Amino acid sequence: MITRARGVRLAFAGIAAALLCAGLAGFALKLKSKPPTTKDQPATAGTQESAPPAAAAAAPEAHEVTARAPKRRGIRFGDFARGSLADPSAPPYPSASYCEKREAELKKWRETTIDLTYDDVPLHEITAELLRKWGLKVGIDAGVTRDAHISVQISGLDAASSMEFFTEIFDMAWVVDGNGESWLVPLAKKHLYETKEGRELSEIEAASAAMLADRTAEAPNPLDAALEKRLDGTRFTPDRAEMTLSEFQKELIVKAEVYSQTNYKAVPNSTEVKLSLAVEETTVRQAIDAAILPAGLVWFVGGGIVNITTAEARARGEAEKAVAEAARKERAKTEDDVFAKTVALEGDDLAIRDVAERISKALGIGYSIDPATWSRAAKYGFDGELHTLREIFAALAKGAPVEVTYREGKLWYVSRGDGK
Repeated sequence: MITRARGVRLAFAGIAAALLCAGLAGFALKLKSKPPTTKDQPATAGTQESAPPAAAAAAPEAHEVTARAPKRRGIRFGDFARGSLADPSAPPYPSASYCEKREAELKKWRETTIDLTYDDVPLHEITAELLRKWGLKVGIDAGVTRDAHISVQISGLDAASSMEFFTEIFDMAWVVDGNGESWLVPLAKKHLYETKEGRELSEIEAASAAMLADRTAEAPNPLDAALEKRLDGTRFTPDRAEMTLSEFQKELIVKAEVYSQTNYKAVPNSTEVKLSLAVEETTVRQAIDAAILPAGLVWFVGGGIVNITTAEARARGEAEKAVAEAARKERAKTEDDVFAKTVALEGDDLAIRDVAERISKALGIGYSIDPATWSRAAKYGFDGELHTLREIFAALAKGAPVEVTYREGKLWYVSRGDGK
């Protein structure tokens, strides 16, 4: 059984998608069924091609960005609130037509909260329920087993986050095709449904989510701290001495508001794992220990939920975590080196897309920019002085909600989630 706590966000694509082409309430979800390169790469559509320094465009005739624009050592920028708005005179985003279709489809899923409970129900009945009750249509590719029996309990979760999590668990993909229609497809067939523009937008969303994960990796998770406190401060008494793992997880939700997730690959059938419990009042932590450990399982707090797995899977997870942390530190070092590069820009009334283009041409580094950042009304001015990229990117963030990261040989300009 896999459950999620209220307020927990699946950090990758769900956050980014809402920002790029224009969440997570509490939910319980149970399912049952069977290092980056640093070589500079040119950007592609939705991205811009890099060029040698000699190809840099001539600076336009200088004029004031605003009457009293703030200045950051030779860099001018306007009011943040105004710069955050969309500029109606901005040129169309390179994949504007597809982006509009995609956003219209995803918007319906993000803004719909769903509640449903099934036990051993064929997949096609679940998708039929989504259409009948909420008007959310999703096709099933022939490569996905329509009759696969799935147990799922979802409460108070937006449909988009639910679909992202669901497909990740079962190694499927949720894709919006070129017609703006949603499909469940095997991972191996994702490229057949996703358009070139769709792939580029997905790459930008992934880069944005990865940047957020990297930059918050060392920050303590307040949800974990709150859960640790609840585990020790909440009393719990099981209804009976014998129950399955999935039943125990349901009791944790109902009686203690403690949500949990089972590693389905290590423990594929939580409804068949039998637990023995002492029918007496204890803390939730003591109750979990008493139920889980004798069954040969282990548990830990992470992501604001209780994670249940095997000792072997836990050890593998820790080893993978160490490798990922080393890769994160290497990415951070590479990004620091790139951000230390200097470039001299000159001109006024430059949009973020203009600044990105000039940096790309001056340094020969490709870039990608999301639709919202592309059309920001923010304008910047430069006096031709040498600045590091870090200084320039800090100035960009003063005039609009934008962050820049360097990954896989590219600079990625993405909307900042806090809007500040």
